[in-house]
Amino acid sequence: MKITAAMIAFAMTASQLCADDPPFVKELEQLQKQRDKDIAAAIEPINRRYQASLEQLSRKATQANALDAALKIRQASEQISNRFPQAAGTEIVGVWVITTLGNGWAKDMEFKADGTLVASWGGLGGTWEMTDKELKFTFTEGKETVQTNVFKLPIKDGQLFGIDNGRTKKSLTKKSK
Repeated sequence: MKITAAMIAFAMTASQLCADDPPFVKELEQLQKQRDKDIAAAIEPINRRYQASLEQLSRKATQANALDAALKIRQASEQISNRFPQAAGTEIVGVWVITTLGNGWAKDMEFKADGTLVASWGGLGGTWEMTDKELKFTFTEGKETVQTNVFKLPIKDGQLFGIDNGRTKKSLTKKSK
């Protein structure tokens, strides 16, 4: 009987904690979204200056016929877009709806300013990177890659179209705020 009473007390306490969580969880999510926006806004001018300096240095190296140095500089320039996706465009940061074309399956996912993403289904997370031609993101569970998606840029009317590694056609639609 004592075990049953203890279990009931635990269940009541747990249910009360769960009932109290939603406002705090929602506020936490709002704080995280604001933080991601602030990071994107803060890092954009830094990356823009760095990119401009790299381009100037690349021109100098090319003019001096220092081709190995020019190549290293170009690689550094390309890495900035991959390490800090917002440098390639803050328009990706935010919540998007991913839809499987053909069957209509659709779920929300959030692209964060730090290059990570969170799916609204199955506890999936992952990373994303953007070049001038494509948006590529990978879902992971632990250290295992679950799926890679590639979407062609530019964004047109708030949408992108692409495929996953299973060659399934998908769309991404930016969710309005």
